[in-house]
Amino acid sequence: QFSFGLTLNKSCKEFMLGNKAVCLEIPKNTQEKKTGLMHREKLLDNNGMLFSWEKSRKYCMWMKNTLIPLDVAFIDKSFKIKQISQMLPKSLKSYCANVPVKYIVEMNKGWFKKNNVKVGDKLKFV
Repeated sequence: QFSFGLTLNKSCKEFMLGNKAVCLEIPKNTQEKKTGLMHREKLLDNNGMLFSWEKSRKYCMWMKNTLIPLDVAFIDKSFKIKQISQMLPKSLKSYCANVPVKYIVEMNKGWFKKNNVKVGDKLKFV
């Protein structure tokens, strides 16, 4: 078992989502976590952002000030994808996990479908 450190800088770290290699940014503090992918005009193809918390619960995300359409994967403490949702740019709607999760990954809209990564697949360190 592994955990995510909070001392990481803004550069991305390599992971596997299902059997696809991705590079995920990890916010290093509460402010970066709140900002997420806001104000960005694009996200490279296999890049995204990984959010993690100490405890599992039904976390929600929103798209305030987020300009690019995103897919969000809600991931449990055993690193298994439990749910994938599409989020609309600039929306104030809350997109929430249906079950308690510990991790959330945001990728470009359609990324999960295009790469055949689905519910039940796992997030893994490379």
